Amino acid sequence: PSAARIVDSPGVVQSVSVSPDRRLLAAAGADGTLRLWNVAVPGHPSPVATLVQANGQDPLYTAAFSPDGKTLAAAGAGRVVRLWNVADPAHPVPVGQPLTGPSNTIYSVAFSPDGKTLAAASADKTVRLWNVADPAQAVPLGQPLTGPAGYVESVAFSPDGKTLAAASADKTVWLWDVANPAEPFPYYGMPLTGPAAIVTAVAFSPDGHTLAAASQDDKVWLWTLAVGTPTASQDGTLTGATNWVNTIAFSPDGTSIAAGTSDAGVLIWSRASRNRIAMLPRPQPVTSIAWDGPGRLASGDADGTVSMWTLPSPELAAADKTTAVAYNPNGATLAVGGQDVQLWNAASRTHVATHPLAAGMFVNGLAFSPDGRILAAAYSDHTVGLLNASTLAPLGAPFQVTAAGNAETVAFSPDGTVLATGGDDGTVRLWSVTDPAHPSQLSSVHDSGTYVFTVVFSPDGKTLAAASTDNLTRLWDVANPARPAQLGKPLGGFSSYAIGLAFTPDGKLLAVGSADKTIRLWSIANPARPVQVGAPLTGPAGYVWGLAFSPDGTTLAAGVTDGTVWLWRVTAPASPSLIATLTGPAGHVYSVAFAPSGGQLAASSDDGTVHLWDVSPGAAESQVCANLGQPLTRAEWNVYVPGVPYRAPCS
Repeated sequence: PSAARIVDSPGVVQSVSVSPDRRLLAAAGADGTLRLWNVAVPGHPSPVATLVQANGQDPLYTAAFSPDGKTLAAAGAGRVVRLWNVADPAHPVPVGQPLTGPSNTIYSVAFSPDGKTLAAASADKTVRLWNVADPAQAVPLGQPLTGPAGYVESVAFSPDGKTLAAASADKTVWLWDVANPAEPFPYYGMPLTGPAAIVTAVAFSPDGHTLAAASQDDKVWLWTLAVGTPTASQDGTLTGATNWVNTIAFSPDGTSIAAGTSDAGVLIWSRASRNRIAMLPRPQPVTSIAWDGPGRLASGDADGTVSMWTLPSPELAAADKTTAVAYNPNGATLAVGGQDVQLWNAASRTHVATHPLAAGMFVNGLAFSPDGRILAAAYSDHTVGLLNASTLAPLGAPFQVTAAGNAETVAFSPDGTVLATGGDDGTVRLWSVTDPAHPSQLSSVHDSGTYVFTVVFSPDGKTLAAASTDNLTRLWDVANPARPAQLGKPLGGFSSYAIGLAFTPDGKLLAVGSADKTIRLWSIANPARPVQVGAPLTGPAGYVWGLAFSPDGTTLAAGVTDGTVWLWRVTAPASPSLIATLTGPAGHVYSVAFAPSGGQLAASSDDGTVHLWDVSPGAAESQVCANLGQPLTRAEWNVYVPGVPYRAPCS
């Protein structure tokens, strides 16, 4: 994920807030600093002003802009709320006297949507309200709100300004009706319970119908708010964090929920599906987050930096054991197989549809038809399913393709009329799919005495390659799919299973990957007399499971069970050159695929993710430099690049 870096302070950044016009970011630090940053130009933040210098005595824990963006409130261990006029950001001016009353640390402040009321949450177990219609003459409103039996960690107003929510260290959430802020009263049935640990933050959805609460029980808790009545009902949790959830925020359009966690990252979920859709990694706990429009997110981190993330993330959180990935030929969608079949929008990287499978089932292989209308999936229950490629609705009942074990692999012929399958019974079968609701078997050949892991058609459709766990790859003449005939001798040389297969787009070269951690290239100019080209490709530390050639045929990608993806330049097949070794997946990489445009590579891993890479170094460099943030300083350069003369990145 791409993030522009802001080096804010040597201590923890406790709070970040983005102004309503998205031009300023305020950062409050544990060293007592309060700074303004210009974030109007995405990717290139710059310092504007320091409102409070480091003092080491009074850590600041919270900062918030008023709805009109002219006033900034901040508070912390000093037990007072201070206001600044930031209409001229380069020359902020303190406004009025500090707001007093709390007898302990203030952890959170929030303005009401109309900007007339300010709420502050304190470790003295209360919430206080002030009338700040005239910030220079702020006036306390009523008595402190009480009820929580622990520190009040966070406060938030509903979008209509009529409800105030508070998170408490006593594991509860409180709601008050503040339609008349001078006379607030608690909702019926308070407090809201469920969290098993301290509730650290609360946030309302933009439509006001959902309340989210972050907790140190590693969950985000959700409640639905009844329209027109002061009641709330529990609506489940969001999971995936492995440590405390410290902060929570809804995206401006209300479709996503982001949370900063102590397991060093920001997690983002789809509000509709509840699936995790992104994980933004950081080296230290994330203390605060704030959306900067729908496509950017600011996070305050314990390492003293602020990260301005660009979304969508290049890591798709498929949420199960992903085993297969395939691009639709039209490039619009990406199919992911695991414990279900999922469809993702390739441009927005958002989840589109899911085809569920029975408990215990999983997907071994995926293939789109050449016209992009059908998605074939090989299942672990010895069947293959044909699905609508746009909706994942079944086009007919799954059909059995192996007498025993798993259906391992599927491949469409270039004209889309024939489907090849391989299974654990050692057979390769060819099926007519001109009527996808009723596939009919054309032929069956006994390929090997062990599993057939992968099948793939040559681009002209006349040859089918089949890789098997007897360490061999066989070529079949399928010009007449009703009567396949073996071509020449099996391709060998491996000391373990043959698994990955890929033809170059011109059909002249076949790559075969093996569990012996190598790849061999074969000239298939004459399929009856294949010739190995060059020496085996080596380097991977695991099984070479997935292979794919780029659409222009110049690059070979290999997915490896050591969690890596390898790229070789194969313009000279006899002497390929290693381009890159890509890392990121935390599990086995079972499948790789190039986008039809050739500019993007996808890899599925059984850690439940699909990683996406831009495989054009020039385009990647442009993207990095467009979202650089503050580049490495000379001191940092000497740590990370010792012995090399300093060059300002992207200069």
